Amino acid sequence: MDMITDAMALVGQHGVYCQSQRWPGKPVMDIQIIMKSLTDAKELIQSVMEELRAKVRQRVSFLSVPLCPLWSKVLSQRIFTALNHLLRDLLT
Repeated sequence: MDMITDAMALVGQHGVYCQSQRWPGKPVMDIQIIMKSLTDAKELIQSVMEELRAKVRQRVSFLSVPLCPLWSKVLSQRIFTALNHLLRDLLT
């Protein structure tokens, strides 16, 4: 995320020096297109990160329920399996 923000800053600085002849005060069209693409990419990454956070919260929320010792072992195995599935989903 920081790399995209840094790229946006660099492109924005370049846009200050490459002004459009047609629209004074605006960067040239290729700079505008690059900034739009970077902005869209950043928004997409942010939305995916929020979705993943919500999924993690949803899967972990049942951990706060007190359990009897017998269910504790069964549930810990299921938690381990669920975390493995979550990690696999995140990495693919």
